[in-house]
Amino acid sequence: MTKKTIQLLHFESNMNDESGNTKNASLYSSNNFSYVTGKFGQCLYLQNSSAPCKNYIDTGIVLGGGDFTVELWISVKSYVTMNKNAIILDFGGSNTQAGVLALNSSGTYVCFYAQGNKLNVATTINGWTHIAIVRKQGVIYVFINGVLLGSFSSTYNFTENLYIGYNRNSGMSNSYSEFLYGYIDELRISNIARWTSSFTVPSAPYTAD
Repeated sequence: MTKKTIQLLHFESNMNDESGNTKNASLYSSNNFSYVTGKFGQCLYLQNSSAPCKNYIDTGIVLGGGDFTVELWISVKSYVTMNKNAIILDFGGSNTQAGVLALNSSGTYVCFYAQGNKLNVATTINGWTHIAIVRKQGVIYVFINGVLLGSFSSTYNFTENLYIGYNRNSGMSNSYSEFLYGYIDELRISNIARWTSSFTVPSAPYTAD
């Protein structure tokens, strides 16, 4: 049977892939990160609270042009230092084609941009929040806590590694205030579209399938 899970990170004091595919992620850190109590077990704490803190994850996973699901739990430590849009996910691509999920500096809306399309949605990011980005047959779906916020067409072929907490585009100043300041837990990347409508978020750590 073909595996659906490409990468699964529990962040139990490491960046090890628990999917069975041995696709371990890499943590790039200039200062201040730790493993602390998370949503389930331990999680990764990225303390991007002051210069020169620039902490982020390179998953090493290239999503390509087909179906996928990227999902994770985040909890923002503070919005005070995030005076610009903090990057949650960077799917790769040029400035005009990039796939980026960003959170504004007050936690009141999320923005997803891909292939010239932009989805701005008012929402509340408070405490542990489940985020899922799904693509099925050329349509991208954005979910917060299992609720479908919106969708749009995108057939873009992502040819770079998926980053967590950082935007690699040259158009960004790469100030520490654009890096995610908070906690990340239970990252799962799949080669299928797991949902296209609202769903119940998991109540336990992911398992690989």
